[in-house]
Amino acid sequence: MEHYVERTLLNELVEVAKKLKECLAILDARAKKRTKR
Repeated sequence: MEHYVERTLLNELVEVAKKLKECLAILDARAKKRTKR
């Protein structure tokens, strides 16, 4: 049972990490657009 809980927690962390990367990529793109001016 403990292994199952650990796996679900890891999966949730991976999903959160993916979302954070997407947000950072969007922010980075916006920042680059600003600096191009």
